Amino acid sequence: MPRSEVIFPLYVYPAEAAWDPLIEQNRGINFTLVINPASGPGAGSLPDANYTRELTKLNTQYQNVRCIGYVATTYGSKDIEIVEQEIATYAGWGLRDPSLAVAGVFLDETPWQYSPEADQYFQRIKATVSSTDGLLGSFIVHNPGAVPHPRYSASADVTVVFEETYQTFIERRSATALADVPGGRGDRSIMMHSVPAGMSAKARKKLVQQLRSLAGHLFVTDLDVDYYSGISPHFGEFVSALD
Repeated sequence: MPRSEVIFPLYVYPAEAAWDPLIEQNRGINFTLVINPASGPGAGSLPDANYTRELTKLNTQYQNVRCIGYVATTYGSKDIEIVEQEIATYAGWGLRDPSLAVAGVFLDETPWQYSPEADQYFQRIKATVSSTDGLLGSFIVHNPGAVPHPRYSASADVTVVFEETYQTFIERRSATALADVPGGRGDRSIMMHSVPAGMSAKARKKLVQQLRSLAGHLFVTDLDVDYYSGISPHFGEFVSALD
């Protein structure tokens, strides 16, 4: 089975070296990092000095890292022109300085129930990302947080099919449900938080191996608050279990 990659919603503010623990000891693992200065790219044409410094470091020093920009879509109800403007802002980073370029977008709050209007909305976003100069690539992640209608897969490279607590994963028997979803694991992501802090290293490894069999892109943490704006002390163990 191919090794899963790490997908990390990197909402940790980039004080100097704040992001280093994510990558420094894990250069053999591929990372997709979601860059999110202000629930999107922010109002300015460039992010602040801390973001520019640390994003430049990620893009120039780590060959195993792909950075993508956060864009909320409010389940397809957000004005499409605002979405496109945010994509254009991210693209502008790369046009001003190639070391600041992102390789695509993380579309948060995407729908799981099908409608033709929503399908057209996300197909338009895909076309925008593919045709916009300044991006390093056209990689798109959808985050419905659940298994969506299969038609939406045409406008995404990866879909987050579970975004919940460890306890919810167990109670819903999500492992069985996800194993029964047609298609391959490579275009799926699982984001799990609130893994019990007292779980043994052996049990954590077993959990990650189970998730690895279900999805090609994983985020796992034992943090139960601010889980996207902090780095667990056990993060290295979770990443090591991907081997």
